[in-house]
Amino acid sequence: MKEIIKPYKKEFDYSYTSGAYATIELLKARPDCLQTVYLHSDFYEKEKIADLCAQNNLSLVCSDMVFKRVNQKENSYVLGLFKKYPSAIRHSAPHVVLVNPGDMGNLGTIIRTLAGSSIRDLALITPAADIWNPKTIRASMGSLFHINFQHFGSMDDYQNAHPRRQIFTFMLDGT
Repeated sequence: MKEIIKPYKKEFDYSYTSGAYATIELLKARPDCLQTVYLHSDFYEKEKIADLCAQNNLSLVCSDMVFKRVNQKENSYVLGLFKKYPSAIRHSAPHVVLVNPGDMGNLGTIIRTLAGSSIRDLALITPAADIWNPKTIRASMGSLFHINFQHFGSMDDYQNAHPRRQIFTFMLDGT
């Protein structure tokens, strides 16, 4: 049976990485969620990805058609199709809380910064940009797969789930 990948939609139970770096980070951090890795015929550094796929017993498929169907960047020659997975932040670790982040690229950049700063827990107050969108994942350069995250309906919901947490707010205007 041939797997058909459609352009990403938020309601899907899967998403995909776009690009070699994000896909390698997914292979390293969460190979259990990965279903298939796709390579474009123009991709010339196949060995590292092929080795990681073999180590994790994952399918590696060469298919230019998949890239024509779903790719958002012309210079992306690797896609990693994966199942969305549950995630929760830890009570004992430092958290960054973002209230209504709206831009997927900025969210991905913040995730990359958190991971680079060794902060591994991100609370998102909804509505929020889609953390699973391939644009967010690409902007995070795969750092999404190295952090814990959790959505909350309001700041009150977050504070009820994590009482007695000292909060430092940074805002341009507000209370």
